[in-house]
Amino acid sequence: MENQVVSETVCPSDWDLGTVSVDPALNECVDSDGTIYNITRNRATNGVTKLTGWEVAYSQAFDFLPAPFDGLGVMANATFLDASNELEATPLAGHS
Repeated sequence: MENQVVSETVCPSDWDLGTVSVDPALNECVDSDGTIYNITRNRATNGVTKLTGWEVAYSQAFDFLPAPFDGLGVMANATFLDASNELEATPLAGHS
């Protein structure tokens, strides 16, 4: 996969927001007055992300049960996904 768009939090010190820096206690972008800024940007990832994985799903209706339980059922899903990209710290952010 190439050019995946990701959203990331930034704390630019060169913007006209006063003195802005990351407060380590809050892990937030804060100015000298204590105002918290939530600034995000979208960007395309670098390099190529290689994906490998599997998914399995199961569903079962319990129509053999007596009323009022004859309408019950179960749906289950399990997914495993591994992503690798030598140029990105989090190669597949925002995915399960």
